[in-house]
Amino acid sequence: MADISKISLGGIVYDLKDTVARQMINNLPSPMVFKGSLGDGGTVIDLPTASTSTIGFTYKVITDGVYAGLNAKAGDTFICDDVPEWVLIPSGDEPSGTVTSITAGNGLTGGVITTSGTVAVDFSSVQPKLVAGDNISIDRNTNTISAIGNDLDLSIVNGQLCVTYIEEE
Repeated sequence: MADISKISLGGIVYDLKDTVARQMINNLPSPMVFKGSLGDGGTVIDLPTASTSTIGFTYKVITDGVYAGLNAKAGDTFICDDVPEWVLIPSGDEPSGTVTSITAGNGLTGGVITTSGTVAVDFSSVQPKLVAGDNISIDRNTNTISAIGNDLDLSIVNGQLCVTYIEEE
């Protein structure tokens, strides 16, 4: 089999592998060409239509908005790939991930919630505590709560403290 990686034309020897590789590299678009800022007050307010002539063009977003049908935030970058289409590259400072479940821990009801639900205090395992203040006294020996003065009526209904203000006549 003949070696065709080199050819001689007019007395000059050409290395075909080198020539083909150089030609391929020279015809490739630049991988990334920064063209400016995108948004209100930027170099452009909207992305140009993606085409073979915009491959490698890159814009930095300075105004949150929808560009090329994609939601972008200030700091994000757009680059036109070789399809050609605009690709959004997030700045990385956005929160990522999704909460898929919440588990109600000790003292809470609700169990594991994966779509929707309610988390509440479980009064069968957590006892509410009342701290004595200016208008309320607590006698822990007799488990009674009373108001200091005549303007409050206190009662316990279904384990909950009910406080009613009594207006003087």
